[in-house]
Amino acid sequence: MMLCSMLSAHQIRWLFGLALEQLATINCSLQSIESRTHLQPSLIQWNNPGPSRFYLNVDGGTSRNSGAGFIGGLIRDGLKARPLFSAPSSLIFPSFKHLKRPVTLSTKTFKSSITMSTIEHVVLFKVKDDTDQGKVNMMLNNLNGLVSLEPVVHLTAGPVLRTKSPISSFTHMLHSRYKSKEDLNAYAVHPDHQRVVKDNVVPICDDIMAVDWVADNDPTPLSPPPGSAIKVTFLKLKENVPNAVQGEILGEIKGIKEGIPGVQQITCGENFSARAKGFSLASVAVFAGVEEMEAAVGKEEYVNLQKQNVRDNLDGVIVVDYAVPTSSP
Repeated sequence: MMLCSMLSAHQIRWLFGLALEQLATINCSLQSIESRTHLQPSLIQWNNPGPSRFYLNVDGGTSRNSGAGFIGGLIRDGLKARPLFSAPSSLIFPSFKHLKRPVTLSTKTFKSSITMSTIEHVVLFKVKDDTDQGKVNMMLNNLNGLVSLEPVVHLTAGPVLRTKSPISSFTHMLHSRYKSKEDLNAYAVHPDHQRVVKDNVVPICDDIMAVDWVADNDPTPLSPPPGSAIKVTFLKLKENVPNAVQGEILGEIKGIKEGIPGVQQITCGENFSARAKGFSLASVAVFAGVEEMEAAVGKEEYVNLQKQNVRDNLDGVIVVDYAVPTSSP
């Protein structure tokens, strides 16, 4: 009250304007320091410990008359909180000369160099023979509706074209992609996903298997357009197959893209799902359409060559052909 009575209204407005300009300058400087030192964003706040004294605290410092504030707990005894108005003619602001080590002010920001690989998720379903088609359509519609969930970057579900395996007779397939294992887990536990599985999938299916793997590359586009054809291959290796041999088999799978024309995408990897029924290696190849996929079947000589290189180490193979639906069932 004494300070206010000694100053005119014009002088008070001028002092507050000057103080706010100084605060803006300090704030920009602190942000620059944080960019260089990887510190958490600082907080600049007003504390009013008395009727006529204002303090500036840096990084959430709560001390009043003592005035000690810290930036992220790293720079200590620097940037002291000082009285901004202690006398009519004095304005005191923190000075950077108190820092224990030199800091170069810069607006440079640091970007993460971490890259995430695509996660492939394939589920095969065997629908019971006597299931009403309306219930099958309901299952597929609800599964395809899960594409709207935030963790999902691609999802398609529908009937398979054919299954080439003497040990399986799956009727439907779901293929989806995620940016990380954490996103796949978030999808798996999502209430909407849990509801569809419980209400629409389990009651009408005799068998379900799922295979997940980290793609060896990031396919483009992540979401194959409607009408695309997909060939999924699962390999079950014999026991005690060395890791080096597994690497050779994955190398053979990767070579298919160069050996068979028409393959737009191919990813492969080692399964990490607990529901894969012992199948440990997987791949998915994407073609522009069913015709292109059918044309690739004519390259039997090349395909057989690939099988010859790996068949001695295989205990089972599942190959599923699938077309991305162009409309809802």
